[in-house]
Amino acid sequence: MAACRCTADLLVGRNRFSYIVSVVHVLDINECEDSEILKSCPKSCINTVGSYRCLEFSDLQNDQSVPQVCSKLSLPRRGFFNCLRNGAHFKLNRKGRRRVVNDPGTRCELHCPIGYRLVGEYYVICGSDGEWIGKTSGRCKRSKPPRIQCPASQDHLVSNEKSTTLVNFRSPATNVPWKFVKSFPRWGKDLETNLTVGKYTVNFIARDPRSKMYASCSFTITLRSSQTY
Repeated sequence: MAACRCTADLLVGRNRFSYIVSVVHVLDINECEDSEILKSCPKSCINTVGSYRCLEFSDLQNDQSVPQVCSKLSLPRRGFFNCLRNGAHFKLNRKGRRRVVNDPGTRCELHCPIGYRLVGEYYVICGSDGEWIGKTSGRCKRSKPPRIQCPASQDHLVSNEKSTTLVNFRSPATNVPWKFVKSFPRWGKDLETNLTVGKYTVNFIARDPRSKMYASCSFTITLRSSQTY
């Protein structure tokens, strides 16, 4: 006879319509009946499927006995919402699918996809009255792509192939602030370094922090020994 197992916080119970032991159904444990849990929830406790949540004072308005929830946010033309739901619980719709409930205290911010940047502010919080509070003027606007142009490659003759030579070069031209430009090797951002005979490739990457777009360029530095000529 096959055994029936349940997930945490659920129990296997006998089907009240049958005396056959093999016919069972799943029972949800009401954690709100636990005295220790009730102590940790001084206001009240709400039992959910497989779990529970403490009811906060801000969840209620005046003499209401049911916490208010905020409606679903309408997606803007571009972008997506990143929401933080502390103590969020789930409800089932008519089709049995699980959906998230926007309880009071839920915080949502508008984030833009790659290639777009946020103009204005969009930050809302679900209030105790079931209404969204905050700023909703922010919109995602297409950004200009970043640009970067490296200096010309260099070729030097050195008299002693075992000694180092100080090489300097100009900063690459870019429309991105210098702090958002990275170089590989790292000494590239110093715009000078001591090198021995050899060929070196310097790469620069400029990244726009708002649009998440980037551009790159590279150039070479070659040091040759004059003794070989």
